[in-house]
Amino acid sequence: MNQFTIVIGILLAQAANYGIAQSGTAADRAMAARQTSGPAAGLDARRVAEDLAWQVPRADRAKMIDGFIALAATRPKPLDRQGVAEIVEQLNAGRTKDRLQVDELAVELSGRGMVSWNVASGWRWMFGVTALPACLFFVLTFLVPESPRWLVKNGKSAAARAVLARIGGDPYAEREVRSIEETLVGEIERVNFRDLVEPKMRTILLVGVALAVLQQWCGINVIFYYAADLFKAAKYTVSEALFNIVIIGAVNLGFTIVAINSVDRFGRRILMLLGFAGLTLIHVATGGMFLAGQTGTSVLVLLLAAIGCYALSLAPVTWVVLS
Repeated sequence: MNQFTIVIGILLAQAANYGIAQSGTAADRAMAARQTSGPAAGLDARRVAEDLAWQVPRADRAKMIDGFIALAATRPKPLDRQGVAEIVEQLNAGRTKDRLQVDELAVELSGRGMVSWNVASGWRWMFGVTALPACLFFVLTFLVPESPRWLVKNGKSAAARAVLARIGGDPYAEREVRSIEETLVGEIERVNFRDLVEPKMRTILLVGVALAVLQQWCGINVIFYYAADLFKAAKYTVSEALFNIVIIGAVNLGFTIVAINSVDRFGRRILMLLGFAGLTLIHVATGGMFLAGQTGTSVLVLLLAAIGCYALSLAPVTWVVLS
């Protein structure tokens, strides 16, 4: 359930980011339309080339930019979107990998020396809107009661009964207070951290630490944090990349729901083993796709498979195993 609430938050954040980006794209289109409605003026070839250059390896970018500018100089008419598409087609001739893709709106903006709204301001709004749920969380925290166990431990059993009665009624409150009082009798007041390095604890501690580290070190954070870059490398536009990220969030949530119903049915160990094995195979396949120059839907499917595998196994099950 802890993982379930986290992935709901992730999906809502991704949906909010997509909505903000779509608004920014609409503003960019309006800005480009205002510019093109005036006197005809050609696009700046160097700016356009530099905007396209991220699609090729860093070592080849200078050559690609020079080649684009040289081809643009041979054109009898001012450079426009159609001209950019024709030059890119010439540059792509004979290429099997790192083929250039043209985002017409991005070309129009960069060629006229304008900065996209999403680049200039959109990402700031994506950070800024997080203040809304944070403020809501802060306000609602004042409505959260004290822990009944803490109240009983500090001699406030009546207050603990009142809290528990709000949750499950008076009979439930009485049973829980008695249970808490019974468990407090043998409770250790102070913890000795030296106990953690005792031989009987060492193996459990090492296994727990290893599982926690491997859960974060299994490559999934690359997909979560650099999804936009991965989709751009797979030749998706920015808008398409952000929409795909929302799909990732939805798959993450869906497979977390499946995990809730599977963790006690199939067992924690088998899910962990399947999760590690599945992610290994998927990451190898994804790397092979990029190495072979494959782009588009095949990469998206593999990334979604990695998210689904992680959400079904390592993401929620690790916390259950550690506890």
